[in-house]
Amino acid sequence: NMKRCMQLLNIIQARTDAVDFLEPVDWKELGLDDYPEVVKKPMDLGTVESNIMSGKYNDNIKGYANDMELIWKNAMAYNQEDSEIYLRALALKDMFERKFDEIQQQIAREIERAAPPKKKAKASTPKATPKSEKKSERRSDRKSEKKPEKKTEKKIDKKKPNPKVVLWKECQLILESIKSNQDASVFLQPVDWEAAGLDDYPEIVKHPMDLGTVTTKLKEGKYKNLEAFAKDMDLIWTNAMAYNMEESDIWNTAKSFQEMFQKKWKKFTKTLENDETAGRLERVKFCDMLRGIESNQQLGELVVMVQKQCPSAMEMKNGKEITIQISRLDLETMDSLMKHMAKQG
Repeated sequence: NMKRCMQLLNIIQARTDAVDFLEPVDWKELGLDDYPEVVKKPMDLGTVESNIMSGKYNDNIKGYANDMELIWKNAMAYNQEDSEIYLRALALKDMFERKFDEIQQQIAREIERAAPPKKKAKASTPKATPKSEKKSERRSDRKSEKKPEKKTEKKIDKKKPNPKVVLWKECQLILESIKSNQDASVFLQPVDWEAAGLDDYPEIVKHPMDLGTVTTKLKEGKYKNLEAFAKDMDLIWTNAMAYNMEESDIWNTAKSFQEMFQKKWKKFTKTLENDETAGRLERVKFCDMLRGIESNQQLGELVVMVQKQCPSAMEMKNGKEITIQISRLDLETMDSLMKHMAKQG
């Protein structure tokens, strides 16, 4: 049952309008001082995913559904009715309820199919049966009715979720890492060709693009797929290289950023491909090994390895506490971490 719940969760996570619900609301960072007063029980899609993987729901789809509903309820309680976040939460709420209802119907049909068919009474005159035999028949009937249900539950429970998760949050991380580069300042806003006297700019650059516009489109959920986001990012560099002289400062900077983005994007898409085949199982195994570590020194060594191999998985909270987002780790990094832990014993 939880396999279907995980699949539905991943479908919602892949939607562009779900970006604001992927992680807990950092109300301190956003300056939302009244958030804890309005939202008593915070919830987000990432936490629900962790709960499923850790077995917290224990195949209880009602607990899963309650947490999912809590996400939309919190967003609609805190934000104004005509705001974008409120409307997104409402749309996702309607979608979730519709899809979850389908899951419940599927489960009901499976239980019905798993139940043994009822025996039809024969037309011939029934033979006299001692009461003791009738009682034993009733007992055996009851036992046979229960056994298929237990087998079905075990079969479903053993299967681990293995969906392809589209991590829109990773797009934000890649974008912010490029924007934070001091050389990216000339690409942060649209080119003001009129003020700069570049009269031929519109003739050469037919589709202007900049990092600020990409940030806005990503935040507002205007990208229908990952390819559209990657296309806009590449457009920034190709426009700059098309208009400026080859080997000029801007041309070289654009070329450098193009290579940087392509490298990050290749690593990201490879992570998605790996997630489809083995990522989920590896993350479960990694979490189990991580729980067994008691030494602060060992934990510190793992943090250093992640910082070097997969910095996008690192997250700073309150400017002090460093956390590792396991869902952002690529399989190559996770494999090296597990090998390191195995050597440490």
